[in-house]
Amino acid sequence: MDKELIKRRFARASTTYSREATAQQRVAERLARMVHDYVPGPFHRCVWEVGCGTGLFTKAYLQLDRPEEMWLNDICPEMEAVLASILSRNIYFQAADAEYVAAPRNVSLIVSCSALQWFDSPLNFLQRCYKALLPHGYMSIATFGQENLSEIRSLTGSGLTYKTVEEWRKDLSDLGFSVLQAREEKITVLILRKISSGHFTLHVVWAWMFVAEAS
Repeated sequence: MDKELIKRRFARASTTYSREATAQQRVAERLARMVHDYVPGPFHRCVWEVGCGTGLFTKAYLQLDRPEEMWLNDICPEMEAVLASILSRNIYFQAADAEYVAAPRNVSLIVSCSALQWFDSPLNFLQRCYKALLPHGYMSIATFGQENLSEIRSLTGSGLTYKTVEEWRKDLSDLGFSVLQAREEKITVLILRKISSGHFTLHVVWAWMFVAEAS
């Protein structure tokens, strides 16, 4: 995975991504609701969001919950300016590759929405998250299924290999997590393009979403 290339292309798209990422917006809203429904209040004390991007999940989450402390991580430093209206005395931005940076101290909830597919080793990252979480802390992730997004090909020049929901469930269990909720969602996105023939494109996106407790 050429992360420098991905970082540059996401940085260039930072001002338009939120308007165009229809599938990611829907996934973010659904994951925020799952976190609200399944993660007890005390575990919203210190939240680390990995791969926050332009804040699609962040905004949906903050409409439902109020963490005492929240760290918004992204590999693109340019996202800090995009998130300026969200950042405050208890919501911080962290510009770093989450695969190689330490989690915040005393983190009780780690969330990653539509980001793990960009990682070199998602399993190694999840293992580090398990070790970083407070006892019985929570991990919530959303990633995409077998249907490729055109976004991925445009950023990398190739598609990615995706796991099934059962493979993700097994991986989380093997790492020591108790999977409280696993959800598979099919999202159909209509994309209209301004071309002479007036054609449109339908994207069918499979998203896997999980809430797990560090047992």
